[in-house]
Amino acid sequence: MSLEYFNELGAQPEYTDEQKELFNKLDYLIHRTFAQTEAGKELLTLWEDALLFNPTANPGDDLLTVGMQEGEKSFIRKILLTIRKVENE
Repeated sequence: MSLEYFNELGAQPEYTDEQKELFNKLDYLIHRTFAQTEAGKELLTLWEDALLFNPTANPGDDLLTVGMQEGEKSFIRKILLTIRKVENE
């Protein structure tokens, strides 16, 4: 779905051309770092394994710990989604 679709729903603020350019540059840099370098690919694989194979919550975890672990997983998911987005443009 495009940015314009979300803008029509009122879910996203209007972005300036400068902001859109910055977002595109960040997407490109994420893709370049994690999809085009061996070190980035290796790091992303390690993070992806952590995302898939480690539970977000364990018995005895407090809400802060669970929230921090979910935040880490969300960070990894966003990188993966950005790479897919750039490769599908």
